[in-house]
Amino acid sequence: MLKAILIPMLLITMFLFSVQCDRDLTESLEYNHLFLEDLDYMQSLLEENFPFYGVVYRKNGVNIDSIFDNIRTTLYETNDISEAEFNNLLIESFRPLVGSAHFNISRKFHEEHNNDVPHFVTTMIEQYKADPHAMKQHISSIFGEDLADALMIALQDENISEILELYELSLIIIESRDNLYTEIIEDQRIAYMSVNSFFISNAQMFIDEQKIFSFFEEIQNYEHLIIDLRNNGGGWFDYGLKLLLEPLANDTYYIDAFVFIKDGSYATAVAPP
Repeated sequence: MLKAILIPMLLITMFLFSVQCDRDLTESLEYNHLFLEDLDYMQSLLEENFPFYGVVYRKNGVNIDSIFDNIRTTLYETNDISEAEFNNLLIESFRPLVGSAHFNISRKFHEEHNNDVPHFVTTMIEQYKADPHAMKQHISSIFGEDLADALMIALQDENISEILELYELSLIIIESRDNLYTEIIEDQRIAYMSVNSFFISNAQMFIDEQKIFSFFEEIQNYEHLIIDLRNNGGGWFDYGLKLLLEPLANDTYYIDAFVFIKDGSYATAVAPP
């Protein structure tokens, strides 16, 4: 009698366990499906808007389509993946793209540091991790070996206060240089302007603004203006837009741009806005 009772109970237990496993697997697959949808959306945006989609392959051998395919394979083969694991998967998978046209995926950095860390600092740390040699070369070319060596150590240790101090020092170095050079090549016909960097302080930007607008006033009837950016390593977007493009534009132009916003249940779980 006892044996007859135990067998149905065992069968019921196995059935319930099987149903629960199927439910857990279904839920995990549905959860992975949400990540796959976001991945498809991210790829479509990059294909339509990222101008270096093919360039990074020709220059660095990075195949963006293969990166997406590999991530999809991982999601299909993994029964359960958390938000944090998906975030780490994106970071590691797209690491070869970091630094190409400012491409970057934010790390889960805020949880390691409770204080408010400026976004540019987290970006610098991520770029250092991606390619420290290339970053040192870039910093050395702008600020010299000594500051580059000190900054590499601070980035390696993720020493936030030291990074910020070196950043302030870099602004002092930039302000001590002549950032802007103007010349009249041919009177009433050809003018020349070179801008060495867009990475300057607010005070220096104000000084450059006065010089640029004064020069534009002087050459407003000239036929040609050469703007030389060959030695410019980049910097603040506002410099090029507000000081160089807007004053020279006769018509209204619209620039389509995109950004991934940290909004949504699992995105904010990993990196709250």
